Amino acid sequence: MLLARAFDTKISSLYKAGKITGGVYLGRGHEAIAACGGVFLTAGYDVIAPFIREQAARVTWGEPIIEAARAYLGSALGYMKGRDGNVHRGLPAEGYMAPISHLGSTVAFVIGCLFAKRLDGKLPGPVGVAFCGDGTTSTGAFHEAANMANVERLPLVLVVTNNQFAYSTPNIREFGEASLADRGRGYGFTVHETDGTDFMATLETFRTAVNNAREGRGPQWVLAKTLRMCGHGEHDDASYIPRELKEEYEKKDPVAVAERQLLAAGWLTPEETISPSPMEAPPLGRILKLLCKDAITISNFSASTVDIENSKTKKQRSKFIRSLNVAIHAGAPAGASSVFFLATMLHLRLLHHLLRDFLLPVVSGMISAFLQ
Repeated sequence: MLLARAFDTKISSLYKAGKITGGVYLGRGHEAIAACGGVFLTAGYDVIAPFIREQAARVTWGEPIIEAARAYLGSALGYMKGRDGNVHRGLPAEGYMAPISHLGSTVAFVIGCLFAKRLDGKLPGPVGVAFCGDGTTSTGAFHEAANMANVERLPLVLVVTNNQFAYSTPNIREFGEASLADRGRGYGFTVHETDGTDFMATLETFRTAVNNAREGRGPQWVLAKTLRMCGHGEHDDASYIPRELKEEYEKKDPVAVAERQLLAAGWLTPEETISPSPMEAPPLGRILKLLCKDAITISNFSASTVDIENSKTKKQRSKFIRSLNVAIHAGAPAGASSVFFLATMLHLRLLHHLLRDFLLPVVSGMISAFLQ
């Protein structure tokens, strides 16, 4: 949860600095739900389909945090080979499904994966966990998938995160039921409800739901309530969320709640919680080292081969070296934005050399042969 929050914070900063192309969607307020939804699954055996706010689920499932950075920066070394960005990444062969922008379609995709496992004789055993928001439950694709899940009695755990707003539309304008739990019962699911800001309660809820699905007791509906503590994306200021509601949920920040609960349970010691902020968590230092390694590997650059042609290049190289030293020797995130920026710059330099030294000669040779 802490690592997901720290990563989201840094990506938000890079987006606001103009260094991220495309949208940035944060999971602030969703971390407990997401983390608990991924922790009971086994990569390569179960199926998971996170949506746009489930960075914590990706981490607990087993995705290295550097893969998230590679996706946002378009790295050819990432899962999507630089062909898609931000949250649209996955490893289908391992049961890790990339989100589909058309709301509800991802749920249908997970249903297909589970049905295929049945045809292969692999059920019962594996389960599929699909995340969606309250707004998604009103789409046609969602309805069809939920209906099929119960008709076929598939081991689906459908996580409905009610963050109280479908983009800017409040619950009262989304659905007429008293609760989305009623909708789950209407589809014939076993329904579980939890306060999505309460880590321990949410963990127990997911343990029960996943075990039920794994033991062949049909599809499970997990309704978790929280508040999205940010805009729909970083382009959205969330001014439609009442100030009083924001203040209420700031006191129930799931990361802070989880820390208190883990301390009380003896799962954490006070010494393990002394970091002043999520950005100073030790894993981020290692991430920066890996990103620096990515940049060098991708470009095949070294200090002796960098051609310093003008003052602008000198400044960029100097900025990179300072960032590299900070990241490798101190493990601190102070130069993170510079490293992220240079990694992107070196990708573009590599593309330039590929076009100049390979593609253009090949095309020119083909044209010459044709003209002759």
